[in-house]
Amino acid sequence: LRVPHMSNFDDFDPLRAETDVTVRFVDRVENLGQPDLIILPGTKTTIADLEFLRARGLADRVVELTQAGTPVLGICGGYQMLGTTICDPMRVESNNTEVSGLGLLPIVTTFEAEKQTVRARGNLVANKGLFAETRGLDIIGYEIHMGRTMVVGDSLIHVTARGDDMLEDSDGATDASGWIAGTYFHGLFDNDGLRHAL
Repeated sequence: LRVPHMSNFDDFDPLRAETDVTVRFVDRVENLGQPDLIILPGTKTTIADLEFLRARGLADRVVELTQAGTPVLGICGGYQMLGTTICDPMRVESNNTEVSGLGLLPIVTTFEAEKQTVRARGNLVANKGLFAETRGLDIIGYEIHMGRTMVVGDSLIHVTARGDDMLEDSDGATDASGWIAGTYFHGLFDNDGLRHAL
């Protein structure tokens, strides 16, 4: 989905380079059609761009398509949008201290003043749905986001390093079916094994 404050356009370059994949940037319901996968991209202003999707009718249409079985992947701000709630107690992004998300993932995001920017490594732990063929794959990427996301349920990635720090953490989430997923990892599609399995 094309949102007004979309960031990290290069996330999609590896997909566009695949000869059997067509990537379309869509900002109107009538142009969405019946895609094989919907991606909610990173954004500099999650709440404003979520309101944009609602105003355009795209938010409702995405929910309808997921109910019909269309997979959805959210990256960074798109991941935050997929959750039940976005909290902004410090009014980092808006005058609203709490906004409802799309309700497609069991996550709650709380914005914080400090932005995290770091290279990250890990491996995929999801084993169903969209990522069924990716379990155990090592991936690299980077995180650049404000906020902390609490996940109830299955995570997507076992994080083993952020910057020079080795650690044991998790990132991302999937719904019970595995066909709706989200992550803070930018550069996800640069990982050849993951992209080809997807």
